[in-house]
Amino acid sequence: MEMVQTLSHLDKDLTRKHAFDLFIARLCNIKRIEESLCVVQTMLRNGGLNSTTFHSIVTVLMEKKMEEVKLVVDLILIVEISLDATTYNIFYLWHTIRSVS
Repeated sequence: MEMVQTLSHLDKDLTRKHAFDLFIARLCNIKRIEESLCVVQTMLRNGGLNSTTFHSIVTVLMEKKMEEVKLVVDLILIVEISLDATTYNIFYLWHTIRSVS
């Protein structure tokens, strides 16, 4: 993906991280989840991944694809990302919805 290559050349740290997070959010807004997960893979290789990266992905998946939320949760746990309050709230909602279903 050409955009990922362009973003990869930005200054390291916050500039690159925020650019990738915004790109992922935009992909999620237009329902291109698989592509957003490919961007996550790039971030995993290059660093800069944290729980904020997954907010948009999990939020969009919760709308209709609850089974895929579990896969994203597993990925977050595998790469040992520290969760923030927003991510905990998303997961709490996910578990609540699952238990009611």
